[in-house]
Amino acid sequence: MNPDTDRWVRSDEARTKLRDLLDEVAHDDAHIYLLRYDKPAAVIVPVTWYEEVLAKVNPTSKEPS
Repeated sequence: MNPDTDRWVRSDEARTKLRDLLDEVAHDDAHIYLLRYDKPAAVIVPVTWYEEVLAKVNPTSKEPS
């Protein structure tokens, strides 16, 4: 977690600002933690970060075509 780019967002705010959150993730490499009822429910991460982690966890898998 990087406190300079990562942040926590309530689900009601995410609903109204999804486009901005996606831009933030794509351009700033931020990780957005989504809260539902004040508990972590999901994380929005950059595709490149996700693919790197996936490759480390399962190095023999191939990307879907």
